[in-house]
Amino acid sequence: MASITSLVLDGGASGLGLLTSLVTGYTLENFSESPLTKSTSPSDFWGQRWDRPVQSALRRGCYQPLRKHFSSHVAAFGTFVISGFIHEYVLYAMTFRSQHSYQPQYGNQFFFFIWNGIVLLL
Repeated sequence: MASITSLVLDGGASGLGLLTSLVTGYTLENFSESPLTKSTSPSDFWGQRWDRPVQSALRRGCYQPLRKHFSSHVAAFGTFVISGFIHEYVLYAMTFRSQHSYQPQYGNQFFFFIWNGIVLLL
């Protein structure tokens, strides 16, 4: 499942990047850099290879401000907590007024990021 998700997201981001480049002339940053096959650790996966635009925004908006007041471990874990809340909010916003029978299980995204924050600290 992780392989399919990675391929779909990377392919979609590459297509969007190509379209943007053709229309505007701007070159966009790569979405990811082979996170499933070239990562050497959880830190390398999350910090260097997976979803690089969001990773960059989280570094500037969460990690660096937290790092001014806390250790790097606490700042990294706090960034994962914030990312978990953001993912939950997006899921809620996407399904809040849904007329479909699909009812998401809230909390799964949050706990996924908490778990990965713990793994990162080990």
